[in-house]
Parts: sequence; C-alpha cells; structure tokens
Amino acid sequence: MGLKEDIEAAIHAHGAWKARFRDFLNGKSALDLSSVGVTNACKLGHWIEAEGQHLLSPNDYEEVNRLHTDFHLIAGEVVRKIKQKDFAGAHQDIASDGPLDQASKALTVYLLKATSHSSPKSKAPMAPDGAGTSGGKT
Repeated sequence: MGLKEDIEAAIHAHGAWKARFRDFLNGKSALDLSSVGVTNACKLGHWIEAEGQHLLSPNDYEEVNRLHTDFHLIAGEVVRKIKQKDFAGAHQDIASDGPLDQASKALTVYLLKATSHSSPKSKAPMAPDGAGTSGGKT
C-alpha cells in the first residue's frame, strides 16, 4: 500500500472510532472510558506510532501526532463532563462544529495534506477495517 492509501485507511479508522464514540454517547454501544483519552489505544494511534512514523515526514508526523492527541484530549473532556452529569456541555462538545468535530476535521485535513508533501520511507500497511482494538476499547 502507498502513502495515500495508508492515510486514507488511517482516516477511515479515525472516522470509525469517532462513530463508535458518538454511538456510546447516545447509549447505542459500549466503550472503555479509561481508554478514550489515550492516543495509542485506537487504531489510528497505533498507525501513527508505527507506520505513520515511517511514512510521514518528521514534520508531518509531529503535527499528525499533535492533532490526534488534541482530538483524544477533547474526547476525554467529553467523558469527564458526562461523568459530572454536564450533559449539555458534553453535547455542545460533540455537536457539529463543536470542539470534537473541529479537532476531527483538522486531523483529517492535515492527514490528506500530508499525502501531498511526505515522502514515504517504507510501505507498512494498516488494517483497513477501521475498528478499534477488541473488547470495546478505542
């Protein structure tokens, strides 16, 4: 798989995790809350640490890692608000154009941008299933 395909698979994995997170917030699925704020507990995080580190330029790798961390920090804040029964605040955070959506869009846009200016060093593929790790974790 080439860089573009790997990044598209990474974006797909990110979108799948985000959908699972929204399903959890809407009571439709289970999710390990202890892993929501952990950046390497999701498939995209694994890709960033392994394949992304080799496929992206050092600057792109650093920025993708930062944007992914920001996304998980916001997701963790949503969980914190829910635990404190601040449901209005949590729903504002996950609303369209809310902080979670903005962080997600920024990460996706940057990943797409990275395909145009990164030169891959290797071609280690990412599983295209987009699902998180087993057991309901992200």
